[in-house]
Amino acid sequence: MSKILSEVLAQDSSVQSGTDHFMDDIIVQENIVTADQVAAHLQKYGLETKPPEALDGGRVLGLQLNRDSQEDLQFSRGNEIPVMDASVKLTRRKLFSICGRLTGHYPVCGWLRVACSYIKRRSEGVRWEDDVGMDVRLMTEELLEKIQEHDPVRGPWLVKNEAKHGRVWCDASSLAMGVALEINGAIVEDAAWLRKTKDYNHINIAELDAAVRGVNLSLKWGLQSVEVITDSVTVKRWLSSALEGNCRIKVAGMSELLVRRRLGLFKELVDSYSLLVTIQLVESKKNRADILTRVSKRWLVREKDKDVCAANVELLHAEHHFGVDKTLYLGQLVDPELTRAEVEQCVQRCAPCQSIDPSPVTHEGGSLAVTDNWSRLAVDTTHFGNRCYITVVDCGPSRHAIWRKIRSENAEDVATVLEELFRERGPVDELLCDNSTTFRSYKLAELCRQWNIRQRFRAAYRPSGNGIVERNHRTIKRMASRGGITPLKAVFWYNLAAKDGSDPSTAPSGGIFTYRWRHPEAQPKDPALSEERMTHEYRVGDQVWVKPPGARCTTRWSTGQVTGLVSGNTVLVDGVPRHVLDVRRVTPEGGS
Repeated sequence: MSKILSEVLAQDSSVQSGTDHFMDDIIVQENIVTADQVAAHLQKYGLETKPPEALDGGRVLGLQLNRDSQEDLQFSRGNEIPVMDASVKLTRRKLFSICGRLTGHYPVCGWLRVACSYIKRRSEGVRWEDDVGMDVRLMTEELLEKIQEHDPVRGPWLVKNEAKHGRVWCDASSLAMGVALEINGAIVEDAAWLRKTKDYNHINIAELDAAVRGVNLSLKWGLQSVEVITDSVTVKRWLSSALEGNCRIKVAGMSELLVRRRLGLFKELVDSYSLLVTIQLVESKKNRADILTRVSKRWLVREKDKDVCAANVELLHAEHHFGVDKTLYLGQLVDPELTRAEVEQCVQRCAPCQSIDPSPVTHEGGSLAVTDNWSRLAVDTTHFGNRCYITVVDCGPSRHAIWRKIRSENAEDVATVLEELFRERGPVDELLCDNSTTFRSYKLAELCRQWNIRQRFRAAYRPSGNGIVERNHRTIKRMASRGGITPLKAVFWYNLAAKDGSDPSTAPSGGIFTYRWRHPEAQPKDPALSEERMTHEYRVGDQVWVKPPGARCTTRWSTGQVTGLVSGNTVLVDGVPRHVLDVRRVTPEGGS
C-alpha cells in the first residue's frame, strides 16, 4: 500500500514535494500544496481520503501531537495506559501485551524500556497462559502507577538538523546497556538492552558495547559528525586510541581479544561512513543514558532475597534429594516461610534428580494390535536353553504364533525364515521389530523392499514397544518349562487352545486357518465308506483269488482271505490293501 501511495503522489511534482507519508498517514506542507489539492489528486486515481486535521492536537502514526510553549510540535503517548484488574489472573500473555503497549513503536521511552524488559525477564511460568507470580504482579502495578504520574514517552516531532550533528549518550550497568541520541538539545531516540543473566564480561566491555551501538544508531539518522559521551575513563581511552591510531591500545587480562574486536568494529564504522567522531567524558550523574540502565532498588532487593532463598533451598535439597513433598517438609523445619513453589523450582532444576532414576512421566497410551489378521507381524529372536529361535506373532485378533529354530541370530537365517513364511502364507503389510543389528541390517531391508513390506521399529531399549511378541515369549517359555517340552510343541498347544475356553474360532489357529485343528489324542475320523455304500460284493472272511505281482496270462493266482473293507475299490486281503480288479471270489467248485 505504501508503494502504491508513493507512485500516486509522484505523478504530480508539487504534490510529491509538499507531502510526506507512511502507509495511510499523509503529512501535507500547506505552504507548498493544500490538503484539498492532495485529496483531489488522490481522488483522480481512485484513492479516498479522510477529512484533513491539523497536526496540533492530531494523531499521526499512533503518536499524539501538541505544541509546547515554544510553538514546537511534541509527540506523546497516543494510546491509553493499560489498567490492571486485581481480580483477573496476570498471565505471561497479558503481561507481554501490557509491556508492548507501553513501549510499542515510540522512539523515546526513557526508563520505561528497561523496566518493561526487566519485568518480562522476572515473569514466572513457561507457557503463555501461566501465572507470572506475585512479585511480577506487584512490580507491574507499581510501574503503571508511576507512568500515571510521569510518562517518559515524549519528544520532538520535527527534528531539524541541517548540520547533521548529534550527541550519543552511552552507559552500562550490571543490569543493562543504554543509548540516547540527542539532536539540537533534545533526545530524539533511545534504546536499552538487558545484559544476559550470567554475563561475566567486565563492565568496561559492556560500556564499549553501548558506545558501538550508539554510533550505529547515529548512522541510521544520517549524521555526519557525532559526539560520543561516556562516563568510563577506560572506554574513552580505548575509543580515542582507536580513532587516532597513534598509540597502542592497552588491554590487560583475558578480555583483550574481545575489546580489540569491538574497537575494530567501531573503527570500521567510522571509516566506512566517513563519520567525524569525538569522545567526551562526563560524570555518571550527568550522563543522560544513565536512567536507561536502572530499575527500582526495591525490585533488585526482592530479586536478591529470592536468589538467597533459592540458594538455601538448594543446600537443603542437596542433603537428601527428596521429592517436593519431603523436601518442603524438611525445609519448613528450618525456614517456616519456605513455599512450595520455591521447592518445586529447586527440584526441577536439580541435575542429579534429573539424571539418576528420574521420576516417571505420563505418556499417551497406545496399542500394537490391528484389526486384520496377517496384516502386522511382531518379529523377534529369543533363546531357550542353548537354542536360538525366531518368533513371529500375528498382531491381529488371532495372535497366531510361529517359532522356528535358527542356527544363530544373524540376518541371513532370519531373512531365510521370513521369506519362507511369505512364500507359504503371503506377505503382510508391516513388520514390527526391535533395533538389533539383525533387523537393522541391509538383508532385512532388501527383503522388505522386494515384498513391499513396511518395517516399523520400536523405541530403543523399550521392550514394551514390541510387547505382543515379548508377552508371547513369556507364555511359551513358561509352558515349555512347566511341561518339560520343547518350545515348538508349546507353540502348537498355544495355537490350538481357544482363548475363551469354549469357542474353537477364538483359538489362534482358528483366526488364520479355515479348517479346524485336531487334538492329537482325539480319535481320527475314518474316511472309509460304510458297507451299505460299497459297490462290490466282498465281505470280511470271503476266500478270494489274488493276482500275484508280474503275473502273465499263464500265471496261477494264489488264494487269500478278505480281512477288511477300505472302500468301494479297495479291500484288505490278509492285511494288504488290494484293488478289486486284482481279486476274484473263490467258488466252492474251484477251491484249492
